[in-house]
Amino acid sequence: MDLVYLYSMFKLDKYKQIDTKKQTTISQNGNVEIQVEEHAGLNSLQEYKKEINNLYVLFDVKQEVVRGLIKKRFEPPQITYDKFIRTIDNAEKLFKTQEEAALNIINLAAEDTQRVREEINNKIEAMKTIINQIEDLTNELVINISSDDEASEEVKNLLEDMENLTDSVKDY
Repeated sequence: MDLVYLYSMFKLDKYKQIDTKKQTTISQNGNVEIQVEEHAGLNSLQEYKKEINNLYVLFDVKQEVVRGLIKKRFEPPQITYDKFIRTIDNAEKLFKTQEEAALNIINLAAEDTQRVREEINNKIEAMKTIINQIEDLTNELVINISSDDEASEEVKNLLEDMENLTDSVKDY
C-alpha cells in the first residue's frame, strides 16, 4: 500500500527519463573512460535559452560601458570609484547566478509545467531588472559627466566671449 501511495503522490507514472548520451572508450593504456553528454532539456523550454543568451550579451556590453564611465568620472584610486566598481561586480555576480539558475531549470526540468515556466520567467525578469539598473546608472553618469560644473562654466565663458565678439563686430 505504501508504494502505491508514493507512486500516486509523486506522479511517478508521469516522470520522464532524462536522456543522456554515454560514450565508453578504452584508452591505449587500458583505462575505461566514460563520457556523458549533458542533457539539453525539454524542447518546449528551449525558447528561453535564446532570450537568456541575448540578455547575457546585453548585460556584458552595458556593464563594460558603465565601468568605463565610472573610470572616467571617478579616476581610480578613489573610494567612490572602488564603491561603484564593487557594486557593478556584485550586480554581475547576481546576474550570472540568475542566468545559471534559469539554464539549470531549462536543462534539468523533467516536465514542462506552469511552475517551471514561472520560475524561468522570474529569473529572466530579475536579469532584466539588473540590466535596467545598470542602464539607469549609465544614464546618470553620462548626465553627471556632461553637466560637470567646469564644463558648464567653460560653455558660459565661451558664450560670453562670443557675445562680446559679436558686439565688437557691430562697433566696427
